[in-house]
Amino acid sequence: MIRQSWISGGIAVLLFGMVLLGVQGCGGASNAVTIYTSVDRDYAEPVIAAYQEQNPELKVNAIYDSEMTKTTGLFNRLLEERRNPQADVFWNSEIVRTIQLKNEGVLEAYTSPAAQDIPDQYKDPEGYWTGFSVRARVMLINQTLVPETETPASVPAMGKDIYQGKTAGMATPQFGTTATHMAALYTLWGKERFTLIIKTIQGRGIKMFPGNASVRDAVVEGIIAYGLTDTDDSYAALEEGKPVRMAFVDQGEQEVGTLVIPNTVALIKGSPNPENGKKLIDYLLSPAVEEQLAQSRAKQIPVRDAIPRPEGVPDLSTIKTITVDYNQVAQNMEPCLELLRTIFR
Repeated sequence: MIRQSWISGGIAVLLFGMVLLGVQGCGGASNAVTIYTSVDRDYAEPVIAAYQEQNPELKVNAIYDSEMTKTTGLFNRLLEERRNPQADVFWNSEIVRTIQLKNEGVLEAYTSPAAQDIPDQYKDPEGYWTGFSVRARVMLINQTLVPETETPASVPAMGKDIYQGKTAGMATPQFGTTATHMAALYTLWGKERFTLIIKTIQGRGIKMFPGNASVRDAVVEGIIAYGLTDTDDSYAALEEGKPVRMAFVDQGEQEVGTLVIPNTVALIKGSPNPENGKKLIDYLLSPAVEEQLAQSRAKQIPVRDAIPRPEGVPDLSTIKTITVDYNQVAQNMEPCLELLRTIFR
């Protein structure tokens, strides 16, 4: 009886061990990697597909954000999942939300060997995120409505109703790069001056749109005379031969410069497959991916000087950019958004 009980117990232990090994084989030693990304699917998908092709043994699961809630949707999802992470990597189309995730303890430090030649200004000193391939804030202008000699290329000058009765537009400043740009100006100008300028713009009847792509389309169609958007949306319109021109904002001697927004990539703390996540991060930070994004319709600007770029894509050193600490911008994001909500009701 005792012998039979011992045998039964041994079998039970053996079966439990086999089950445990099976679970570990599906989880800890998984051949999958999950990436959340707010980058436009048209541009992110070919990059991820190229990585999948080079690593056929891996299953790459990609979750994309929507145009309307750019960055914010996945940001909130990562916060909600922090006790049970589902993603291994976050590839963000901007930087502030990534810094906020670091501050919330959602990210794991990882210094990628692929990032050695990326300038320090695009790397977190503690290794929690790395930036690459920037976009810049620009004014897209309808050439039919706005004479070449009157190019409106300054944020404070937005909203002037002088172009055949048409005014300016921008994306709702609650999400994505528009929110980041506003928070950067809030940080640079201070609350008082920022409030005065934004209230003046709002009082001139500026039109609001769901996203930067919608701003681009409104300029192309002549619904607005000009609009604040990003280089990737503007380059797409120019490539299609639309009747528009693009100008980097605030490039004058007394002006603050434009904001450049890097892609950022980070490892999720407690992720299901951290080693696979690190390998994917290494790939995303490679010169090959910067070149691929530069050669795409988005024409994202490489942070490495040596990366080939197509005609019309400038070197970063030739653009006057806002000098601001991204960490301060992240700290000021929420008070800035709260203020904007009271102005743009």
